Amino acid sequence: ILLPDAAKQEIHEAVVLAVGPGRRDRQGNLMPMGVRVGDRIVLPKYGGTDIDVGGQELTVFRDEDILGTLE
Repeated sequence: ILLPDAAKQEIHEAVVLAVGPGRRDRQGNLMPMGVRVGDRIVLPKYGGTDIDVGGQELTVFRDEDILGTLE
C-alpha cells in the first residue's frame, strides 16, 4: 500500500510501565497479556483512559487495543 505524504500519520508509541494478570475467557480460563513491562508498543490515535498517578498523567489501554510491538 502506498500512501501520499499527506495521508501519513505520526506513529503513536509508548513503553509499557505495568500490566495486569490478563483477562478471563468464557470458560473462566486466564488469558495472559500479550505485552510485558518494558515493551515498546504502537497505539491507536484515540482511545485509552487517562489517569493521574502521583501527579503523573498516564493512559491505560486494554490488551486488545494495542496495535503492535516495536523492536
